[in-house]
Amino acid sequence: MESRSDGGLEARRVEIDAWHAFQAGLVAMFFVGITIATFGPLFHLWLGYGLLACALIAAALGLRWADRAGHATALSVAARRDVLGGQLLSGFAVVAALYYTGAWLFLIPLWPLVLFIGLLAWAVHRVRVGRSVTRREVRT
Repeated sequence: MESRSDGGLEARRVEIDAWHAFQAGLVAMFFVGITIATFGPLFHLWLGYGLLACALIAAALGLRWADRAGHATALSVAARRDVLGGQLLSGFAVVAALYYTGAWLFLIPLWPLVLFIGLLAWAVHRVRVGRSVTRREVRT
């Protein structure tokens, strides 16, 4: 059986994950903004690609933390706000990075493959989330 302090610890972990998701989304948007700010006569292509790669890494971490916090059983209002903000900021950073690198052009002819892999990943994710809820129910 879990004690009350364990439940408080789990709630604190969820709030920390939600806050990290929001911060990672802000960092990803910072890198996208810095990339846009470097456009001009002294622009270097590899600097832009490096900044956008950093934005994609920060956005991926933000989406991971937002997903982990979003599947928690009890979310406070502040944690829910941070999760939503992290998801939106990270998602926008991914779309901006795909646009500015030109990677979205590869998605046009490969959309059936991307759709299949995306649906497969979503199904695996749903199974994983379903199993973790069952483990929690058995443990209590």
